[in-house]
Amino acid sequence: MASRLRMLAAFTALILLLSAFPIGCETAPKELHFKNELETAVNIYFSSASEDDWSEKPTRIGVRSGDRVGLSFSDFDGVSGKMADIGAIDENSINYDIYDIVLIDGDLIVLSGDANEARFTITHSDGTESTYLAIIKPSVD
Repeated sequence: MASRLRMLAAFTALILLLSAFPIGCETAPKELHFKNELETAVNIYFSSASEDDWSEKPTRIGVRSGDRVGLSFSDFDGVSGKMADIGAIDENSINYDIYDIVLIDGDLIVLSGDANEARFTITHSDGTESTYLAIIKPSVD
């Protein structure tokens, strides 16, 4: 009887140990982050670089100045490692766009500057950083 109890205790301990280390599956969604450092709130748009038009629906609405939001690639039908276009429209209907950018899991995208000169700075999870000047234009409704 004591032998069975020790075997059951060992089996239970093994199950608990294995459950602490998932094998072959990920527990957290793939994410990237967007931070708005403009002085106005923005709506964020992402698009596959192969698409000719932006989505009718923003990926995220009303990201205020200073806010940092997490996004999943599934939020905009994107794929990690593939080219995408990134756009933001501020409260004054000014567009800030960049095209053909490769985004990967863990990227931090920071939009900074103003309506005269703005930039997107992308910091990858490996610490490398790229800066792109935004194409700025009034929104066409």
